[in-house]
This record gives sequence, C-alpha cells and structure tokens, in this order.
Amino acid sequence: MALAAKKLQAWAGHPTLSSLLLKLLFVVSIAICCAMPFVLSLPTPRDALVLHSAILQEGASPAREITLPYTRTNVWESSRTEALYKIHFPREAVPADHPVLFFPAVRQAIDVRLNAIPLVRREISLLTSPRLGDYYAFDVMPLALRDGVNELEIRHSRLDGWISSYLSPAYLMSQSVFAPYRQLYDFVFEQWRFTSLLLKAIITISVVMIALLRPADGFFRWFSLIMVFSLTLTATQYGFSLAGAGVPRLYYATLQLGTLLLAVALTLEMAGRKFVRKSLYLALGLPLTLLTAYWAGLGSRSQIAVLGNVLSIAAMMAALWIAIAHYYRSRDPIAAIIAAPLALCFLFGLHDVGLLFGLTNGAHMLTPYIEMATLLAAMLIITIRLIQSLNQLDSANIRLKRRLDEQQKELNLLHEKERRNLTRMALEKERDRLMRDLHDGLSGHLVSIMAQTERENLAPEAIRTTARDALGDLRLVIQSLDLSDTDLRVALAGFRERTGPYLHRMGIRLDWQTGNMPEVTGVTPSTALALLRILQEAVTNAVKHGPATHIAISASANENGDAVITVENDFSGNDIRGKGHGLANMATRARTFGGDIAFTRSKDMARLVITLPTALRPQPA
Repeated sequence: MALAAKKLQAWAGHPTLSSLLLKLLFVVSIAICCAMPFVLSLPTPRDALVLHSAILQEGASPAREITLPYTRTNVWESSRTEALYKIHFPREAVPADHPVLFFPAVRQAIDVRLNAIPLVRREISLLTSPRLGDYYAFDVMPLALRDGVNELEIRHSRLDGWISSYLSPAYLMSQSVFAPYRQLYDFVFEQWRFTSLLLKAIITISVVMIALLRPADGFFRWFSLIMVFSLTLTATQYGFSLAGAGVPRLYYATLQLGTLLLAVALTLEMAGRKFVRKSLYLALGLPLTLLTAYWAGLGSRSQIAVLGNVLSIAAMMAALWIAIAHYYRSRDPIAAIIAAPLALCFLFGLHDVGLLFGLTNGAHMLTPYIEMATLLAAMLIITIRLIQSLNQLDSANIRLKRRLDEQQKELNLLHEKERRNLTRMALEKERDRLMRDLHDGLSGHLVSIMAQTERENLAPEAIRTTARDALGDLRLVIQSLDLSDTDLRVALAGFRERTGPYLHRMGIRLDWQTGNMPEVTGVTPSTALALLRILQEAVTNAVKHGPATHIAISASANENGDAVITVENDFSGNDIRGKGHGLANMATRARTFGGDIAFTRSKDMARLVITLPTALRPQPA
C-alpha cells in the first residue's frame, strides 16, 4: 500500500481530537457541497419587470389564477393535457430599448404569443432537451405591442414522458440588461456540458490506454469499460438533442443500467472479491435481457424502462455500499473517491425523481451535472494510482538497494575472507619456498662445512670459503623476503652492495650500469630470489672459471621492450668447463619467472644475458 494509505490507516487507528475535528470538517464540507445544488439557483435579472401572476387553463377545467413558478405533474393521464397560461401587463412597463421576454427555467416545451402574434425564440442551446430544463428568450417586436393592457399566451405542451412541466416567472427587460444573464445561462446550459463531454472523451482515451498498457491491472480494465459506457451514454443523449429528438427512454435506461453494473464490478475488483468476472456477464446480459423482453412483447417501453431504472438504482446502491464498506475496512482513498460521485448520483437522482413526479420544487434536472464530479473523480483516481505506483516503485527501489547493499557487504566479507586465505596461502607458499631454499642452499653449505671439519687434514681456507658462501646465500634469502611488486632495482642494488666489497677484496673490478633498465613489475620474493641466485652464480663462475679480473653488470631494454641484464667478465682463454649443471640450473630458475638466459664466450670474454619480461609471471620450474 502506498505511503499515503499507510498514513491514513495510522491516522484512523489512533484517533485524537484534532483528527476527529478534521474528519468532521471533511464530512461537513462534503455535505455542504452535496446540498448546494438544492439550495442555490441561477440568478435572475433585477432591473426587469417580473410577471409572476397568470391565469391557467387546463383542458376542460375552469380557469384559475396561479402564481409562477408553477409545476404541473404528468403522472396521471388526466394531467397530461396541454396547459395555457395568460399573463397581462401594461404597455408602459415595456422598455423602449430593444425589449426582451425571458423565462429563466422551463421544463417541457412552450409556445408564446403576444396579443395573438407569435414570438420567435432566440438561438437555443444545442445540448438541451425538454426533459432537462432550459431557458427561453424572445425578442418583443414593437408592432406586437398595443396601448393599454397587453396579453401573453403561453401554451405549455408535454413532449417527453411522465416528466412534470415547470414554468418560471417571465421577465421583461431591455437587451442591455439581458446580455450578461444570457452569457451565464449559455455557459451553464451549453458550454459547461460541451466542455464536460470533451474532457470525458479525453479522460476515457487516457484510461483505455492505461488499461491496454497494463493488462494485468483489473481495476483499470473495469474503469475503462465504465468510462466507455458512460461516454457512449452521454454522447448519445447529446446526439439526440442535437438532432432535435428525445432520447429513447428504453435505450437510455438499459445503457445506464450497464454502466452502473460495471460500477459494481469496479468496486468488487477494488475490494478484492473473487467473483468479479461474473459481473461483466451481468452488466452485458441484464440490459440485453430487458431489450429482449421488450422485443418479445413482454412489456411496454415505459414498463421496461421503469424496471431498468429501478435496477439501476439498486446497482448504484450496491456499488456505493461496497465502496463505503471497503473504505471503512482499508481506508483506501480511491474507495472514497468512487463513493463520492455515486452518492451525488443517488442524491441528484432522488431530486430528479421528485421533479419527475412533481414531488419537489425545482427548475432543472441535476443528473446531467454529475459529469464534472465524475470527471474530477476519474482524474483523482488516475493521479492517486500514479502516486501509489510511484510509491511502490520507490519502495521496491529502496528494498532492492537495501538488498544490494546487504549482498555487497556479504561480497566484501567473502572477498576479505578470500583475500586473507590467499594471503595465508601465499605466506605458506613463501614459507615452504624459504624452507626449500634454506635446505637447498644454506643446509648444503653447512653439511659441507661439517664434512670438512671431520677430515684429518683440516683446510681452514676451504671452510672459510664455504662459510662465506653460506652467509651470502642466507643474505640472499633474507633480502628477497622484503620486496614488493616493483622492487627489482632495490634487489639489484642490494646485490651490488653485497657483491662489490667481496670482489674488491679479491682484486676484481666491478662495473655496474643499470640505469637504462625498464621498470619490471610482478616482483615477488620467489622471482627476486631466483634472479639473484642466477646473478650470484654468474659472478661465482666468473671468479672460479675466469679467473676474471673485471666483471661488468649492465641492464637495458631490447627491441621488444623486455629488460635485459648482461654479466660480462674477462677470460683467460683456457677451456676449463665446469662439470656441474650450472647453466641448466640458471635456465631453470629463469623459467620460473618467464625469463630466459643465453651464455656465450669468446677467446677473452664470457657473457651471460638474462632476459626478463616487463611483467614477471611466476611459473612452475
């Protein structure tokens, strides 16, 4: 449910003095609005001669004096005769400037004669009919007037059914006085209704489009059917008025019944009832049944129309009851909006039924003016449903964002857990590597020292050399432990600081040039240790097998952009080859980080070229 509905429920669930006063004010406001059509009426001209005394002649009945306005009921056959009103007024009371005779409210048709001369009615509204009530205006021709007392003859004829006749007082005034009143009456009787019809067509198209675009929304499906039926009913009524004919009562009653039965289906859909689909068959089948009964001769047109009107009232009361009950249970604002025009329709219908039988006083039928209230309700329903949809969308987005945040937190926790696992695995891997390197390097030197000390002829120099090699190997391992992704230059600088003094003590000159080496990434303790071991073994081989007096270590980039480290040393020329697997071991170590080595020598020079990719990729040996 939308946020507004929740606030309404909370407001209703915890009544306070202020909330009760607001509810009371709301109810009183609605009551005042509903009562306004019963107590308000259109203004009548002030600066005019009011002719309200008349002599009424009905058929063979004796003439009698009456006071206008006057209502004649048409329920009984004897009262449906034509009526003749006679009004007398002096010539001096007629305005000299373009006199106009004005009847503000007339129900059923009238024909007016002044001194036996017919008066021509001014332009009439296109959307009125005798059953709804209309105004009449006549230009008073100077030739029709006579000195002394003038006589108006008003012949009141019944044109439409059982509807009672109504005749208001006559007003005699000038054109200048009549002009503003005519504009007001034209607006009420024609422009208001035409505007309502146009707005109804626009809203009906909008509702039908919403129903087509949202086929799963049963509310708008029923709402669109109601709007289509209601628009057809109104357009047909005005169409017959434009054609100058009365609306067929039976047709109007059956179409009205179908519209109100659809209103019952709409309220059932809104209340969440299960048997809503059956209402469609009822809304279509019951009017067709009434028409079939008429065509089969089971009743007259008037009898079938009366039955249709009775069923329409029952359907309207059922829809109103369902809407009010649903609002009481759920505080759904749409239920209250639907109930409002239904209640107005009921009240205005009672008023018009009273006018029909002459039970109440009034000039005009009120039911045609429910259109604007219905249109306002339709616009409010569309707006509220839009707001509810937006609120539901916002709520769904909030829930989705909350769920995404929760999942993101879970992913972050899993990522952090995975990162810790990877870190732990990396530490374990480095620990294993360190143990393996210590075993392969330092332990080998220590075993050699132990073996040398157990000999009868001790060789202190050999023991010292082996111990120095063991210390250097340990330093390599320790140095490699504190390297990061781009610390290859740091590793090489440490190798230079450790190797330079050693070669200097042995009288060997070391040239070092690594400034042109490109940046190498992906450096890990394992890859750095493998490279340093290659360099250490290259220097050791140069010292042992040279014997070298000059060693040059340089670094640069080749044509592919890879880093190239070159170790060169002078060579005595003696073909003394090692019996071990030094080059093979160096090549194996180079492959562990995606590199390669190449060894060449000439008559007086030996060269080892180590090629490294700019991004080291640790690989199995």
